[in-house]
Amino acid sequence: MKRIFSLVLVCLVFLPAGLFADDDLPPIFAEGEGGSSTEEEFDLLTLFGEGLTFVGKLDIWARYYNTDDNEFGNYNEGRFLVTSRSGNTKLELLGIINAYGGYDAQFSPDEFDWRLDRANVSWFTDWLELRLGRQRLAFGSGYMFNPSDLFVQPSMLDPTQDDPSSDALLTTFFLGQISGVNLIAVPGREIADGSYGLRLYTNLAGFDLAGSYYHRGAYTSELDAHFIGFSATGEIVVGDWDGPGIWCEGGLDLPYDPDGDDEVDSTWRASAGMNYTFTENFAATVEYYHDEAGGEEFVDYDWMGLMGGERFVLGRDYLFANLEMDLSALITLSAMSMVNLNDGSLMTGPMLRFNLSDNVEASLGGFLFLGDEETEFGHGEIDLGGGVNIPAFPHMAYLRVQAAF
Repeated sequence: MKRIFSLVLVCLVFLPAGLFADDDLPPIFAEGEGGSSTEEEFDLLTLFGEGLTFVGKLDIWARYYNTDDNEFGNYNEGRFLVTSRSGNTKLELLGIINAYGGYDAQFSPDEFDWRLDRANVSWFTDWLELRLGRQRLAFGSGYMFNPSDLFVQPSMLDPTQDDPSSDALLTTFFLGQISGVNLIAVPGREIADGSYGLRLYTNLAGFDLAGSYYHRGAYTSELDAHFIGFSATGEIVVGDWDGPGIWCEGGLDLPYDPDGDDEVDSTWRASAGMNYTFTENFAATVEYYHDEAGGEEFVDYDWMGLMGGERFVLGRDYLFANLEMDLSALITLSAMSMVNLNDGSLMTGPMLRFNLSDNVEASLGGFLFLGDEETEFGHGEIDLGGGVNIPAFPHMAYLRVQAAF
């Protein structure tokens, strides 16, 4: 079945490009430089309209976990992106292959899996873009935290990692060069379970500003919610001095009972941060985050929500920092840390990154989780019920290799 599905997807990519290609394009086969009609080269650019592109990325992790059994694990990912353009139409496919081993295998139902993370078609003009299908929706401006974004769930271990895509219809109206309106529809299994809304964005005095409203169906198993978000990002410039980049964003959840039986309290979350390049070789990022729905004390932490992906962190207040220094043209030293300001626990991760070539880099690093027993990052085990316990945050060391092609 997967092979049949893959074949259908390939046809969806290639056939429209050929059907909608311009009639005035030159022949697919062009004469070689030698002038002989027998010396011909194949021109993919002509065959597939305005072009077919392929981009691949491999991400390989070898990990050591400081558990009682001193366990090893590995997580490997391959990303393969294909895009095809023809006239005002663009198709995009992103396939992701994951393989898990050792300690990491317990967090996936399968040691090997694959998914089609993006499969969408876009049609655009000078003032309008329609994008339908599975696509990445990312509208936040923060580095570690994106409280104004419903669709982004960043990775604590790698904030730069792409987030899973959503099945959606995104309509964008361009109001000039710097302003526009996004209409977003992410349906659920039933229409009422989906998320629908709009986002307005513009640039004012050098700052990117955005405001959004969504209706969130199936906010929980019993509640829906209205959501209001905002974000602002820009750079402070005084004369010839390029100051720090700054940003802030927030979101307000207004849950309600569709049956009107219960009153539910609203909650809000917000973040603010800045980054600055002190010298050519040294830069720093700092970010603060508050989540009113988080727990003020250890007994209030929602561990099952964290395991299920419903929560990114457990507490209410966090401070994140990342320092980065180029030791040479090929070696970079960095250290990221995040502290739970409510219980004082800390996550910190030093890393050395080596640029092995133009498209290959290797990283050697680790993560330490420090704190008392009844804290977020110092807690020993998570009770999953039924006598099943797993380590919450064991210390970890890793070797990571990334290659793009």
